[in-house]
Amino acid sequence: MTQKRYAASNGACSGCYFIRLLQAFVVFWLLLAGAMVSVEAETQGAQSSPSYQIKPVPGWVLKNRYQRDDRLETGQPSQYLLIDRQTRLDTYPQQSFLRYVIRPLTESGVEQDSEIKIGFNPVYEQLTIHNVIVIRNGQIRDVTRQVKIRLIQQEDQLNRDLLEGRVTAVLILEDIRKDDIIDYQYSITGRNTVFGKKVFGRMPLSFPAYIDDLRIRLITAADRPLHIKMYNSDLKPIRSRVNGKIEYTLHVRKPAPVIDEQEYPHDYNPYAWMQYTEYGSWREVSQWGMGLYDDKEPPSAEFRALVKRLDAESRNDEEYIAKALAFVQNEIRYLGLEFGENSHRPHSPNEVLKKRFGDCKDKSYLLNALLAQKNIKSYPALVSTDMRDSIRNQLASPGAFNHVVSYVRHNKRSYWLDGTRSYQGGSPLNQLGVADYGYALVIGSKDLSNMYATRPLSSRADFFEDVYVKDYHSPVKFNVTSVHYRNNAEYLRYQFANQPRDTIEKNYLEFMKRFYPDIRPLQSISFKDDPKNNRFIVKEFYEINDYWKHSKNKVAFNVYILSFIEYLKAPKVKNRLSPFYLGAPVSVNHQTRVHFPEDVGLKLDPDPVKFESDVLKYEYRDSYADNVYVHKASFKTLNDRVDKDDIDSYLELRDKIKENWSYHVKFVDPGSVPGYREILTLKRRLKALSE
Repeated sequence: MTQKRYAASNGACSGCYFIRLLQAFVVFWLLLAGAMVSVEAETQGAQSSPSYQIKPVPGWVLKNRYQRDDRLETGQPSQYLLIDRQTRLDTYPQQSFLRYVIRPLTESGVEQDSEIKIGFNPVYEQLTIHNVIVIRNGQIRDVTRQVKIRLIQQEDQLNRDLLEGRVTAVLILEDIRKDDIIDYQYSITGRNTVFGKKVFGRMPLSFPAYIDDLRIRLITAADRPLHIKMYNSDLKPIRSRVNGKIEYTLHVRKPAPVIDEQEYPHDYNPYAWMQYTEYGSWREVSQWGMGLYDDKEPPSAEFRALVKRLDAESRNDEEYIAKALAFVQNEIRYLGLEFGENSHRPHSPNEVLKKRFGDCKDKSYLLNALLAQKNIKSYPALVSTDMRDSIRNQLASPGAFNHVVSYVRHNKRSYWLDGTRSYQGGSPLNQLGVADYGYALVIGSKDLSNMYATRPLSSRADFFEDVYVKDYHSPVKFNVTSVHYRNNAEYLRYQFANQPRDTIEKNYLEFMKRFYPDIRPLQSISFKDDPKNNRFIVKEFYEINDYWKHSKNKVAFNVYILSFIEYLKAPKVKNRLSPFYLGAPVSVNHQTRVHFPEDVGLKLDPDPVKFESDVLKYEYRDSYADNVYVHKASFKTLNDRVDKDDIDSYLELRDKIKENWSYHVKFVDPGSVPGYREILTLKRRLKALSE
């Protein structure tokens, strides 16, 4: 159980992408269902060399029929004639039987279906291949013994610094053609015993493609009833007693494919699925978790020395907490060795400190141990970075979580501290950037806890743009100062520490050139890090040559409000059937100041202009005084989502706001009209007398 944030992209042809998407979706759900199931058993020992076996289909498996003749005519690389999953939860070792019947329809489908990939963990799972059958024009070929099988020990999570010991069996089929039917069946036996005796899991009921037949069968002991809940589906599994066992079965004929609009709020899932669990409450899950954090090893000499050092460097308990957190974040390298039970059971604090690496649960355990030495209450807290708030509507199970943070209670205040975050800079606790995962299960508690009563402000940024005018024909100096707080500060701290300065300056300049093509830098970007207040200040210095536009005796210049561009988002799919994720709450302030060398007599509307809805608030005001034109604007998100029924009104409001981000200011050139400067001077004097 761990989480670290990365982003990646991959390019592929549309046909390959489509089928890979479906295959990845199916594999993800099956692995998720498998990873979240356990039985009353002990973990099988790790194999020195991963292997597989070929055996007939077990006698308990039902042979389900499928329709061969209905050829899919829609634009899809392959036709899934049958997806069949049957699982025995009543035996040791637990057995999961899987069967896929696929018909490649295009060249891309042939390319993808000619290689069958099966993932498993040989530390506690045994792969058994039963059948690989190819049907062409009604002729059946059993190629089970002829396929080439390669076991690849590739780590799917290596890019996230996680090692799990997983293996992929690749079955390479020969002479596969369009409209062949490929029918392959296999079983995976055994589960990770870190979950103890109780079983739990989930099964997908809808997919991003057309499926002809979906069948699900669960077998459990009569004295171990399951809690079952359906999501986004009106289907109900059939419960029956067979040979003294309880069976739950579902047959879904041609489930409607899901159009994945993406950019969903964390608690929204467009897919239908079924959840089952033996856990009756979150308290039971908490009790399971308590057994994982039960290290009785006394503190090592190195651990005691660290506590002594942190204590000596701290003036009070709050500083001790901040310094302990900074040590865990910065001095303990992120690396997860999640073999067997260590997928969820943390390594001891002594071991993590000695080896100087660990994943989220290891870091949380070490931080909690450091705080315990000062009698500061701190507990591991399980959260879901994916489902977040939605876990409160789910059945209780350990499978709801994929990340661990620390819940700290100090001076009547609660803190949620994440040892895997970087570049928080040892800031005071109330200035740290936050991630609101919605609900957390604090180990030792009786129920889920709402992390924050109201959505916390994740980031704040203040932008100050100053334009210095020499005259109305020469280039202007253009300086930008941006002050970033919380998450924004931590991101920039990371960026400036890990990217070449030339790259950063090039990116900043390219952004500016989109609006001011004739801009050039006058000096290097400077920055100041203020970790005590978790602030990061960036200063940019430019010159804009082609700034002025002349028309007879008048002068104009363009103003671009650039600070809000990345925050006022638009969904990629605008005609949506689902809500749109706007992002964590932010507050951004902007100020443009144009410093004239003399009075230019700007006439402005001084009244503020406001735009507001349930999800955002935007306001701006123009003013002119002491030869300085000022445009002040502020933007704040009030919610993290836009409901599907509000998308059109949100986009309309967004367009209205964006209209105010590009405009021009026009005034009379004081030197082009004889006596105009004197008139402006007289107006100022009369105004002063009237005041």
